Amino acid sequence: MKIKAHIHPGAKANKVEKLPGGGLHLYVIAQPTDGKANAAAIKLLAEYLGVKPNKVFLTAGAGSKIKTFEIFTG
Repeated sequence: MKIKAHIHPGAKANKVEKLPGGGLHLYVIAQPTDGKANAAAIKLLAEYLGVKPNKVFLTAGAGSKIKTFEIFTG
């Protein structure tokens, strides 16, 4: 499964907002340095979807606020 998400680093709290079109907004406390925000987004998305973080992969947008994740459930 692929999910497109808009990341908001440096937020006051970690939270997920679902968009009507099917995308997500991920708010993470971590700053966008040294991949910390990407790692926090993966962890948050995994918690939201109920999967282990090692099943969530960032496939596009590592240096962008709009990212594509691929989730393996099997």
